[in-house]
Amino acid sequence: NKWMYGTVDVSKTSPKTYHRGSFVSFRRSRAKQNPNVALIQIDKIKSRKQARYFLGKKVAYIYKAKTKKKGSFYRTMWGTVYREHGNSGTVRARFKKNLPASAMHQPVKVMKWPVKASDYENQTPMRIEDFNSTHFTVTMPQDYTPKKDEFYERF
Repeated sequence: NKWMYGTVDVSKTSPKTYHRGSFVSFRRSRAKQNPNVALIQIDKIKSRKQARYFLGKKVAYIYKAKTKKKGSFYRTMWGTVYREHGNSGTVRARFKKNLPASAMHQPVKVMKWPVKASDYENQTPMRIEDFNSTHFTVTMPQDYTPKKDEFYERF
C-alpha cells in the first residue's frame, strides 16, 4: 500500500512527522521589530518554492520550565506558518502567544500536518476495476508520466 505525497512516494521519505527548524528572528525593519511574527528557518529548505509546501503547517517550540505542570517539566508553544519570507526558504509564523526573545536561535519542530488537499493534487490517476470480495485490479493510463517534484529533489 503506497500512498503518494505530491508526486513522491511517502514510504521513501522520512518517517518523522516533523521537519527541524530554528527560530531565527522576529520580523523587523531597521527601526522596529514585530514580535507577533516569528521567522523560522527550516533545515534543508533553500528556496521560496520549497518553503511553499509548509504554508498552513503547525510549528511547535518546546522548552523546559522550572516547575512541573501536568506531570512534565516540558511545555509547548504552538504556531502556524502563514507565509514565505524572502527567497532562501525562511517562513513566517504566528504563535498563539508570542515567542520570548530567549527562544531566538533555539530549535523548533515544523509539523507535516495538517495536510492540505493541494498536497495530493499530483497523485497518480488510477482506476479500480473488477472489484470482488477476493481481489481487485488497478489500472493506470498508458500515457501517464509522473512529474518531477522539485521539493524532494534535494533530499
